[in-house]
Amino acid sequence: MKFKKYTKIFLLTAILFLLSGCSFIDSEVSRVEVPEVSKSPIEGKWTVTKCIFPDDTNEDSFNYKDIIGTDFIFTNKGVVVGDLYTEEPNFKAKKVNAQEYLFKKYNIMKKQLSITNDSVYVIDIYDDDEFFYEVIKESEDVAYIYMKGFFAQITKSSSEISDSEFEKLIEKEKIKIDKSESVGQLNKTENGFLLGLKSKDLDSKLPKWNYRTIYIKFLNDEIEDVYEMDNIMLPKQNDFVNISVNRIEENGKTKDNISITNTISLKNSLENSDGTYPTEDGIKNILFISPEYINVEKVKTSAEEIDRLYLYFMDSLDNRKKIALSDIVEKGEKVFKESANMTIKTNDRIFYDDFNIGLFRNNGYWKLMGRVKIEGEKLRQEDFELNALLPKGIVKYDKLIIPMSEIKKEIPQARDAFISPNSKFLITLENNKLKVYNIENGKINNKSIYEKELMPYTDPVMSEWAIGRYSQIWQRKISSRK
Repeated sequence: MKFKKYTKIFLLTAILFLLSGCSFIDSEVSRVEVPEVSKSPIEGKWTVTKCIFPDDTNEDSFNYKDIIGTDFIFTNKGVVVGDLYTEEPNFKAKKVNAQEYLFKKYNIMKKQLSITNDSVYVIDIYDDDEFFYEVIKESEDVAYIYMKGFFAQITKSSSEISDSEFEKLIEKEKIKIDKSESVGQLNKTENGFLLGLKSKDLDSKLPKWNYRTIYIKFLNDEIEDVYEMDNIMLPKQNDFVNISVNRIEENGKTKDNISITNTISLKNSLENSDGTYPTEDGIKNILFISPEYINVEKVKTSAEEIDRLYLYFMDSLDNRKKIALSDIVEKGEKVFKESANMTIKTNDRIFYDDFNIGLFRNNGYWKLMGRVKIEGEKLRQEDFELNALLPKGIVKYDKLIIPMSEIKKEIPQARDAFISPNSKFLITLENNKLKVYNIENGKINNKSIYEKELMPYTDPVMSEWAIGRYSQIWQRKISSRK
C-alpha cells in the first residue's frame, strides 16, 4: 500500500511539473531563451481592447477606434492579425527585460503600456522564413502587438479555435485583403522630408564641421524632386531661416559663431543686427536642431576641460539661457544621476550636472544623452543614455512603423533610418550614402529608388517632415532659393 501511495505521489508530482512546463510565463525564469517552438506559445482568440501610442496622443480614441474589438487568432495552423494572415507560422520566443527591450526597440516606457512585470516574453512569428509579427506577452491573458505606429493591447477571449472556425476566418480575411488593397491604391498623400546633415572637415587642423540640407519631395509612390542646399535650412515662422557656423580667429583664439538669418524681413527678440548670436569663445558642434531647440557641443581647447553639451530654446539664444534636464523631464536631476550610475562603473569622482545634456540618434530615434566629468588620474568625460523619453515638441515626428532591427535584416548596411508619415518610404544612411526605398504593404522593397553619395563621417542634425499641402509650400520656398 505504501508503494502505491508513493507511486501516486510521484506521478502527481510529475504531472504537476509537466503542467507547469506548459505555462509560457514563468516568473522564476531569469535567463533569456530563444527557442524555435513547434507548439504555438500564444494560442486562441485574442481581442483588441486598447490602442496605445508611443507619444501619448489621443488618436486611439478617434482614428483607430475601429480596430478595438477586432479578433486576432493564434494557432499552430495559422495566425490572423488585422488584415494579414499566415497559414504556415513558425514561432520563436525569448524572455527579456521589459523596460530595456521596449525603450531600446520602440522608444516607449513599459508603464505607458501599463506593464508592471519586470520581464515579458517576446514571441516572433514567421510566415515560413519571413518575419510576420511580434507579440509582447505580459501574462497568459494580456499581450501587445506593435502595428503601424501604435501598440494594440490584446486580451484573450477564447483559449481554443476549431479547425472549421479558423478556415472560415481565413476565407473572410482573403476577401477583406483584396478589398483593402484596391482602396489603398487611392491614397495620394504627399510628404516632404527635410534632413540636416553635418560632416567632418578633414582638411581642418582644428575640429570643424560642414552643414548641408537635403529636401526630398514625395508624390504618390515616387520621388518628385530632391533639393540640396548649403548650411541648415530650418522651417520656422512660416518660412525658412539659414543656420550657419562661422569660424573667426581673434587674438590667437578660435571662435565659432552660430549665425541665424532670415530671407524675409522677420524681426524678433532673437536677432542681433547682424543676425549672429553672441556665443562664448571656442569651437562649436551642432548636434541637433529643430524649430524650437538647438543642441550645441562646445569642444574643449585644453586638457583641463571636457567637451560640454548645451541645449537651448531657439528663442533664447541671445541671452544664452541653457536648458537643464529638470526643465523638460520630471525629476530630471535624479534621472540624470541614476542613469549615469547605471552606466558608469568607476571609483573615481563623478561630477553630475543635468545641464550637460544632448540629443543623438540611436536605433532610428532621437534619444537624450547625458555627459559627466570624471576626475581620476586624469580628467575625462563619459556619455550615457538618459532613462527618459524625449519630451513632446522637441521632435515633431519620430516614428518607425518597422523597427530598426527589422530594417537591418533587409538592409544590413543601414546605420540610421527614417520612415515617412504615410508609411510609403524608408530613408536610410548607409556607410557614405543616403538611400530611399519603397515600403509596400508594410514590407521594405530592398531595391533603392534613389541614392546619393555623402561625405565621410556624415550624421543627421535635423529631421523634419511636411505632410500634404505643407510639403508643396516647402518645395516652393526651397526651390526659389536653390
